[in-house]
Amino acid sequence: MNGSRTHAGERGRQLRASVPARGRGVRWPIGLVAATVVMAAAAGCTPVASDPVPDLTSPSPEPAESASPADLAAAEAVAAAFAAHDVGTATQYIAPDRELWDGWIRHWERDAAWGVEVLMEPCVVVPPTSWATEFSCPFDMNANWSREVGSGPFTDNALTVRVADGKVLSAHREIPYDTNGFGEHLGAVWTWLEATHPDDLAFLGSDELAVNEDQWPGWLELWTQRIAEYVEANTAR
Repeated sequence: MNGSRTHAGERGRQLRASVPARGRGVRWPIGLVAATVVMAAAAGCTPVASDPVPDLTSPSPEPAESASPADLAAAEAVAAAFAAHDVGTATQYIAPDRELWDGWIRHWERDAAWGVEVLMEPCVVVPPTSWATEFSCPFDMNANWSREVGSGPFTDNALTVRVADGKVLSAHREIPYDTNGFGEHLGAVWTWLEATHPDDLAFLGSDELAVNEDQWPGWLELWTQRIAEYVEANTAR
């Protein structure tokens, strides 16, 4: 995020990604983090809004007509790992020399520390646009102890996974900040931080991938501490 006092809602508008509404199917309660783990959503988290989509270099000009069982299994395994913030499991399904998206491991580590709760819906194949098979895996989420302060769940999100020969080539996730309430929730957290901890804004407002490796644990720890204080201040009787 550029500028320590940039409002999270404004940043969310800049990074908004449009996700079509979908019918709600059977949900997978996958990887819900224990309630004692706090999620802190940094204002200006670019990958949360819409992760970059890697280019696919195709060895074949023919698009995939249908999903093979192996491709579907790989997509669903990565979706389950995404919900559980399980980097180790996800890497077992990723093709050699591929990354889900730039910085995905750090983003998943952040989500685990922040206690993001995800409810995945079953992955479905989408019309072919390349030689790889593409799956859309819708999900709802809670974050920042949103339930405790009367916010969320944040709906109409999607994880898109591209698979070929049973191996995942890339993925990205889309969250419509402006329409599902997540941007408003982030804005409330950031406004509270501006009023209560202005000296923390520059550090906490840093983009995740720009934080030095030796500062990364402290960045997560400080966000966890401040979000816990925010929740306490907004749930006090």
